[in-house]
Amino acid sequence: LIDRQKRLKYDHKTTSSSDPFYRYAQWVKEQKIQQEQQTRKKQKDFLKKKAFLKESKLYYPYMIALYLISIGLMGLSVLVLIGCAFAILKYHIFMFFFLLPFICGAAYVLKITLDGYKKYKAIFS
Repeated sequence: LIDRQKRLKYDHKTTSSSDPFYRYAQWVKEQKIQQEQQTRKKQKDFLKKKAFLKESKLYYPYMIALYLISIGLMGLSVLVLIGCAFAILKYHIFMFFFLLPFICGAAYVLKITLDGYKKYKAIFS
């Protein structure tokens, strides 16, 4: 330890390894690296599945089903909303409270259908 270079290496090693802030910074760095590796792996797996699905015999039936189910559910939701609006305007404004569960259900189905369509469209296309 009389040698200056060896002493600096020794001090750096002991202070950096015993310093909790240094250890925390190292841990954070390792976690970021692991997170990036996991993200890359997930992206790679997603692209493999997407490529496999496009080459599959079921690709076109899935696409047709996706469009038909989405259009059907959106149409049904819109019809329920229009029907509720018609009933409210034709009979009485207080029909709104009676039809509120139907309105909320139709709006929810419409939202979920649009979100699911976007999600699966990204996978299939």
